[in-house]
Amino acid sequence: MITITRRNFLKYSVGATAALALPWLPRRAVAAAGMGGALTKYIQPVPLPGAGIVVATPSDTNKYAFTQTQIMRQLHPHLPPTPLFAYDDGSGLGGQAGSFGMAVVAQSGTPLDVSYTNNLPLTYPDWIPVDTNLTPLGNQVRAMTHLHGAFVAGASDGNPALTPNGFGFGQTQTVHYNNQLPENPAALLWFHDHALGATRLNVFGGLAAAYILRDEFDTGAEPNPIGIPGGGPPNR
Repeated sequence: MITITRRNFLKYSVGATAALALPWLPRRAVAAAGMGGALTKYIQPVPLPGAGIVVATPSDTNKYAFTQTQIMRQLHPHLPPTPLFAYDDGSGLGGQAGSFGMAVVAQSGTPLDVSYTNNLPLTYPDWIPVDTNLTPLGNQVRAMTHLHGAFVAGASDGNPALTPNGFGFGQTQTVHYNNQLPENPAALLWFHDHALGATRLNVFGGLAAAYILRDEFDTGAEPNPIGIPGGGPPNR
C-alpha cells in the first residue's frame, strides 16, 4: 500500500495535470492558426451592401429567383480561394468580397415572391463533415430556406417538419413573403438554410444572406426620418 504523503500527492498531481494538458497543445496551435494568427489584420475594407455584399437584383417586379450554388472566394489576400455555398441572384456574385455575400432590400407592405433552386453538388464535398445519423437522406445535399424573424404563412416558412427531405438538386422551393404591416416593420432580418438535420452543414457552407426591410420611418435614405444614418443600399 502506498502512503499518500504531501510530496507524493504533489508529484502525482503535477504528472496527471501534464498528461491531461498535452493532447490540447496541438489543438491550441491549430486553433490559433485557424483564427488567422499568422495573417495580417485590417487590410481590407469591411464589406457593406453594394460594396462587397451584393444587393440582389429582382428577376421581375417584386420577384427574386435565387440559385443555391457552390462558388470559390478568396477570403484574405494571403489565403487561397475557399469553396463556399451561396445564394446567387443570377449575377454570378462578382461583387462578393467574403463568405456573406448577398442582401435583399425589401419594402414593408410590398410582398415578394421568391424562388430558391438547388444547384449544389449531389453529395456533400469533403470540406463539409457530415453525420449521416442526423440527415434524412445520408450524404445527399438537401436545402430549404427560412426567412428568420419574419411573419410569414406556414407554407412559406421553410419548415422541415412539413418538408423533411427538403429540396434536392434541380428542385425549386417557392415562397411568398408578405412583408405585411404592422408585423413586419423596418428591420434587418436574414434568410438561411433550414433543412432537416443539415441546417448546421448548409449554413456553415455559406447559405446565409441579409434581408433588409425598409418602411416610412427607416427609409435608408439621407436624411432618414427616424434620425439614424441613411445612405444605405437602394430599394429594389
